[in-house]
Amino acid sequence: MKMVSTISDLFSFIQQTQESASSFVVSTQAQSSVYTQGAITDQHERLAEVHDTMAEFIGLHDLYVSNPQLIMAGIFSERVGRVIAQSGGSIIVPDDSESPVIILP
Repeated sequence: MKMVSTISDLFSFIQQTQESASSFVVSTQAQSSVYTQGAITDQHERLAEVHDTMAEFIGLHDLYVSNPQLIMAGIFSERVGRVIAQSGGSIIVPDDSESPVIILP
């Protein structure tokens, strides 16, 4: 800590300390504002994702109510497709009425 020898040095030291504290407060407030804005933006993005997911779910539910067999077949096909893709395989779906061909690794 700096030693003060005169009243003038004391006032100068107090003024420097106040300026330093003021600068720190302003810097901290600015940084806080940046973090707050980032959190608000992140919250809006997450809420938009949730609303999209809810809308998709409600749409699937409405389709399920009207035609459950179609939805169950679609969900089964999607899950089987994911499992085959994860295993490195692929599904070839012909244009005509032939059955799909599953190629496993």
